[in-house]
Amino acid sequence: MQAHVNYKFSLVDTPLTDIDLCMQSVRNTVRTLRNETTIAAKTIEAENR
Repeated sequence: MQAHVNYKFSLVDTPLTDIDLCMQSVRNTVRTLRNETTIAAKTIEAENR
């Protein structure tokens, strides 16, 4: 995964309740920190299933 090392450490240290899995609809699942953008992306994915 090409990401800043501090972002990787943040993902590891963050509780699972604050993490989202995005891009599942295009079979390119990525683990992200939950924020407004990831919530919007998951909403769009759910609407287009």
